[in-house]
Amino acid sequence: MTNGSKAILSKLVIRNQTGEDLAVWGPRPQEAQQLFLDLKAQEVPVEDVKIALQKWYNQDKAISICNEIVALLNL
Repeated sequence: MTNGSKAILSKLVIRNQTGEDLAVWGPRPQEAQQLFLDLKAQEVPVEDVKIALQKWYNQDKAISICNEIVALLNL
């Protein structure tokens, strides 16, 4: 359970040798996360949220994920 909902989380955590978190990414690209939060706030049915997110991912073609992770690696 995450924030009261069931989910398979995708998180990337980059740690140093002492176990300190240097960067955390996830569970989804920022733009997709904002879409999700907006739809949830509007109380859009779960199935419609899934479809909207899948359309976003299909259009994005993982470019946002790549860009965000590259930005983390350049810290």
